[in-house]
Amino acid sequence: SLCDGDGRYCGEPDIAGCEQCVTRWGGYLGEDISVSDLVARSGRELSGARWLMAPCEDTVRRIRRHFPGLKIEAVALEDDSALRKFIRTGRHSVSAQPLRVCVVGGISQWKGYDALLALAAEIQTHRLPIELSLVGHTHDDDALMALGVRVTGEYREDEVQALIRQQQPDVGLIPSIAPETWCYALGQIWRSGLEAVCFDLGAQGERVSRSG
Repeated sequence: SLCDGDGRYCGEPDIAGCEQCVTRWGGYLGEDISVSDLVARSGRELSGARWLMAPCEDTVRRIRRHFPGLKIEAVALEDDSALRKFIRTGRHSVSAQPLRVCVVGGISQWKGYDALLALAAEIQTHRLPIELSLVGHTHDDDALMALGVRVTGEYREDEVQALIRQQQPDVGLIPSIAPETWCYALGQIWRSGLEAVCFDLGAQGERVSRSG
């Protein structure tokens, strides 16, 4: 997830920096292997592949940074030009109404849970005219709901568009604080007709920027 133990994006340091992070925070690999050995093994495996694909140019650049010289092709997982045709701009036209912001997906720490919680607290503290809804779930929905966030809970793929419409949102939010490799939630937001806001990193930043 490229996050440190504080839930912050690590910035992808060099191998020595990664070793320090794993020594301090631990890891999720489930095997006893150093970062340098893992990178060396991954380099051999990637170099032996007949064809390498990544979902977006951002991911291609990140992989090449750690494995220089690899030939990787960016192959999109959805047709963004078709998805963007659903977008309707100027949704928040009634100034007297609060801005309704909708988040979609299962929101883990690296997907932006802490940022969403902090945003909800800021809205409540300053009584800002913004309403947050989450079409999805987190590891602690109660904390969000205590701050006024409407949470639908887990959903099936065939339910997501109806659930988004029920929130009557003005804009979609992708709160991920680490670079995604694609971000299907962004496609669902666009498919629902909403513009999307995200941090400028990863596939999510690349795709929103290209959308204009």
